[in-house]
Amino acid sequence: MKNIETNLVGQEFSFAELDDVLHELGFIRGSMWDYDYADYDYPLQLNKLGENVFLRICTHATSGKIEGRGCTVMINQIGLVGGKYQQGVQEQFKADRRQLDRSRELLEQLAARYQFPVEISLETAEKNTSKHYAAGMLPTA
Repeated sequence: MKNIETNLVGQEFSFAELDDVLHELGFIRGSMWDYDYADYDYPLQLNKLGENVFLRICTHATSGKIEGRGCTVMINQIGLVGGKYQQGVQEQFKADRRQLDRSRELLEQLAARYQFPVEISLETAEKNTSKHYAAGMLPTA
C-alpha cells in the first residue's frame, strides 16, 4: 500500500457515523471487517484486464466492537492499493495524478463532514510502496 500522510490518521470517530459518511462518499466496506477493524475502499480505477487502484482507509475499534452499539474507531492508515483481476494485490504500481487528486478531494470531503482542518501530503504515495496489504493490517517496523 502506498501510504498517504494526513492528520486524519489517529483521529477517533463514532463507527456508525463514520461508516455512514464513508458510504455516502462512495467507499465500500464489503467483507473487509471483523470485530476489531474495518477497512474501506474507494475505487479510483477498475479494469478487469488491467490494474485496479483503490483509496483505502483502515480503522480499528478503540471501544466496543465493529457494528456494535457505541463503537468508536480510529483511522490508523490511509493509502492507495493496486491489484490485478485474478492476480491479487500488486507490490508495485503507479498511481497517476488523477488518482492522487481524487484521493485528496475525497479526504478533504471526509474532513469537511467533521469540520476538521485537514493536512494531506501525497508525496509519500507518489514515491513509496509499503508491503502491508491485508485488510486490517497495521504497518510494522
